[in-house]
Amino acid sequence: MANKIIEVSCLVTLRFLADLESSRGCKIATRNYFVAEHSPVHVEWFGQIRSIPFKKAGRAVVPYLEKAEMDALLAGPDRRTAQGRRDYALLLFLYNSGARATETAQLKVRDLDIRAASVNITGKSVRRQRSAM
Repeated sequence: MANKIIEVSCLVTLRFLADLESSRGCKIATRNYFVAEHSPVHVEWFGQIRSIPFKKAGRAVVPYLEKAEMDALLAGPDRRTAQGRRDYALLLFLYNSGARATETAQLKVRDLDIRAASVNITGKSVRRQRSAM
């Protein structure tokens, strides 16, 4: 009897999760968050719920700027001011190096090699390093 209740609960939960995505427009991360919630009152039931596999989300396509769009972006900063020159240099650096904003924010002076005109960029983890010129 208890197993039948658990099976029915799982089916109801699966329908609810499908409804979260379809009619309510929730993203996969919201669905997965619901599945991952803990409820000490329903330990056995939740054990069955946890067996529902997480759905994989597709990777977002990384957009890029066309040349005209990049030229328009670079034309924005007022290079007659210190802040404008800084913004222009930062935009050029991001564009030419392909560095993420977080990677750029974490750069140290020791990461720059002025003679070689390059920079050592550390990615999302210490093991992911690359050099940009």
